[in-house]
Amino acid sequence: MIQGAAVRPAERLSLLLISRSFGRLGALSSWDGTRSMQFSETDLARTIIDNALDYAIFTMNADGTITSWSPGAERITGLSAAEAVGENGSILFIEPDRAAGLDRMEREKALASGRAEDSRWHMRRDGRRFWANGVTMRTDADEEPALIKIIRDE
Repeated sequence: MIQGAAVRPAERLSLLLISRSFGRLGALSSWDGTRSMQFSETDLARTIIDNALDYAIFTMNADGTITSWSPGAERITGLSAAEAVGENGSILFIEPDRAAGLDRMEREKALASGRAEDSRWHMRRDGRRFWANGVTMRTDADEEPALIKIIRDE
């Protein structure tokens, strides 16, 4: 509790306390420390991904094949999940960047160091370019290493 703050129950502000110590999220707790609801890590992640419409969030396996595609990714790129899943993530790279191997280098850097940031042109379904900032991160949630990419159309 914040020292000197008087908090009435009706005015409690909720904080999300994340605990990864047991691979689960903690509780949604209020300023006075009472617990209100529990969220599983999966439920919270799905809620964030489904509602972060200003961000393209997708996963890829280590070779770059897209394995999941968010509603925000569809909104930003114009590609539906049915069109994107199973394709290589290089579909978002403009041709000169693909020819230079930047898609491969980004994946390799993220797999080796845990993350790779980028600010560059990306490609929409209709062929138009858009400038985006993003990060590709390694995750070892499953047996095989995988990648999560998050980009924002600037």
